[in-house]
Amino acid sequence: FYASGCNSIEELIHNCKEWTPKKRREMEEKIGLTSSSNANESSLILSQDVKATNGMTEDEELDYIQKKYILPVIGDGDDE
Repeated sequence: FYASGCNSIEELIHNCKEWTPKKRREMEEKIGLTSSSNANESSLILSQDVKATNGMTEDEELDYIQKKYILPVIGDGDDE
């Protein structure tokens, strides 16, 4: 991780979490997979998620994503 300019694994993970989605969006825009308005909306959502998960452990982040994105789509299983 020192080659990346980071001083710790935690810093490298944090930087990748911000860098990777940004580069993915740039690539999608270049090859025409997303429109600028969708990219702006996605950027806002990503920014909110990055702020919300700041300081969380990986398990806490997974719980956050599950509650925010997955459970609303598949349900929480209470209706069985």
